[in-house]
Amino acid sequence: MGRKSLFVLLAAAMLAVIPQIIHAGWMRTYGGDEADRGYYVQELNDGSFVVLGETKSLGAGETDLWLLKLYIDGDTAWTRIYGGESWDHGSRLEVTDDEGYLIFGGTRSFGDGSWVLKTDSMGDTLWTQVLSEAGYTEQTPDGGYLVIGRNGFYRLDSAGEVIYSKDYDEYFGTSVIACSGPTSDGCYIIAASGGYSGKCLAKIDDTGEVVWQSSQFHPRLNFINYLHEGHQGYVFVGPTWGPELPDSVQHFDLRAAEVDTVYGYDIWSIEYGSSPAWEDGYCIKPTADGGYIIAGDHWTLLKLDGQGYDIWAHEYGGVPRYVEQTSDGGYIVVGEKGGDLFIVKTDSLGNLGIKEETVINPPLSFEVVASIGPQIVLSYENYPQGFHASIFDATGRKVDEIKSPAQNGVLRWGENHSLGVYFIVLTDKEVSVQKVILIK
Repeated sequence: MGRKSLFVLLAAAMLAVIPQIIHAGWMRTYGGDEADRGYYVQELNDGSFVVLGETKSLGAGETDLWLLKLYIDGDTAWTRIYGGESWDHGSRLEVTDDEGYLIFGGTRSFGDGSWVLKTDSMGDTLWTQVLSEAGYTEQTPDGGYLVIGRNGFYRLDSAGEVIYSKDYDEYFGTSVIACSGPTSDGCYIIAASGGYSGKCLAKIDDTGEVVWQSSQFHPRLNFINYLHEGHQGYVFVGPTWGPELPDSVQHFDLRAAEVDTVYGYDIWSIEYGSSPAWEDGYCIKPTADGGYIIAGDHWTLLKLDGQGYDIWAHEYGGVPRYVEQTSDGGYIVVGEKGGDLFIVKTDSLGNLGIKEETVINPPLSFEVVASIGPQIVLSYENYPQGFHASIFDATGRKVDEIKSPAQNGVLRWGENHSLGVYFIVLTDKEVSVQKVILIK
């Protein structure tokens, strides 16, 4: 890691938001002076969140893949940036068995295609793989990984090497634009685009074999942005041509539908729009009450019952890209607003109920007890997520890490490293840099 990369790491860690105690929900923006966007968010077992997107404000290229770990109230725990000199972004991730992350995105810095990254629990890279354009990744029971691409199916081993692939041109003659799984029967649903003439729906098993393929459906649906297993079948959402307005002005409406699991026939189908506004739906998810939640233009959140009838809608501003129901029955939404990555946390009815109060937390304590010697000794207190620091040498190259899962402790470092000057960099809400020297 060079000097510029070290600066980027520190700059990313210093992104801050005003802390609040939140009773029903919260809103946060994250970013710098350039365009930053969020594409995916997932709640973790401890109630915190991991967020994936892209940043132009930070990093080395046109855009870089951006990973953020947030506390339950939206405050930043840590951030990581990945990329090169060109365009890179992240769109989906999965928490793996080792509590690390399997990240899917796109890259033009390291080729031109899909970018699959495996990291540890702190976001540090273990391996990367560039494939043809892809849309879905997950860990498999054997410790390997499955990737569904725009033109094929891949199985990777635990180190990210391709061990099996299957080309879909012979089946669809076009590209996969959306996919979801695994379904309750262990299969995957994909939607392939044939252009503006309609979309093809297909089901594949865990070896990539096509189980069934529907005929063309929804000819007025221009694109499928998201596909998921529903309560009765498979649900999807995207834009469709709205009615033609005076002066031949054409616009998009939001369209959502649920189709059966055998032939892909409609169970229900609805359109929402307010002429002459352009509407689009980016994500649809089943909810615990038997209905659905949609993140889309105009209505940032649109709640439907099990037959597609709207129950409530809320607009918070910005452009939402992904929504997920949280363990408390509320919703977490990620997207972009005003050039920043934007996150909204709501209650089960889409309300925020934000009330600002003074936050009183035990102060974090980090001290280098012995900064010069054959070993460096440091102590820390009040780190409920555990302690993590990076070690850089005098050239700005990252050479090691110090990790401990305990909330409080005393740590020693340097026994197996060369003599010289080093810097301990701690990036937890605030940046702390300590200079240390290893001598005999």
